[in-house]
Amino acid sequence: AYSRAQNLLVLTTSEVWEGRGQRPSKHFRDYYTELPYWNDPIVDLSQIELERVKEVNLKREYSFTSHITVFENCAEQYRFSREIEFGPIRCSPILFGTLVHQTIEDIHKTILRGEEHKLSEDQVAAWFDTNYAYLTRKEKVYLAPFVKDKALEHVIRYYWDNKQDWSHIREAEVDVSLVKDDYILAGKIDLIAGAEDTVELVDFKSENKLDVNDPNDRDKLNQYRRQLEVYAHIVEER
Repeated sequence: AYSRAQNLLVLTTSEVWEGRGQRPSKHFRDYYTELPYWNDPIVDLSQIELERVKEVNLKREYSFTSHITVFENCAEQYRFSREIEFGPIRCSPILFGTLVHQTIEDIHKTILRGEEHKLSEDQVAAWFDTNYAYLTRKEKVYLAPFVKDKALEHVIRYYWDNKQDWSHIREAEVDVSLVKDDYILAGKIDLIAGAEDTVELVDFKSENKLDVNDPNDRDKLNQYRRQLEVYAHIVEER
């Protein structure tokens, strides 16, 4: 912090010179006590020559789910959540999806560490309970018992569907980004899989399965397809 000040460095603290919790701490006291106070008559801030603020080209980062989808759904919602930074209301559907995602991630990370022998239905259920305990403590939101059982059913079914062969897993929860001319395109891929020299991108959805033949589900399916296309573009370019 000392070295980054270009023209003026100001140190602030509430001064406590005696007893416990002394401020400034002894590590900084020698430096601090030699400095003048900002309102000392010898300090004339108007005499300091300040450098002009340099123009910087900071590129904003955009992700498909946190920015593009939100803006397409409602520009006003995007303004409140992304520009004014209003906090979202936590709700059970978000907890449901996060719980399923985190437990599946535990499975993948165990595989990637080469500890497949540790996997069992009981172990998956234990991870699920641990994740639920931490998430409810953090979010102060809870699932009804039958909803919680449904979430566990999703994870257990995934475990049994893939139990015989985990060799297709390459990486899990992969943060990816790509620098464009005017912005940075970013995302997090739930799973990168593939056999031999192929690459497959997997994004888990914990909602009810959409009907590919139902016109009412077409917009949502197209949105999911575009999300995977953005991820594929980033991976391909990188």
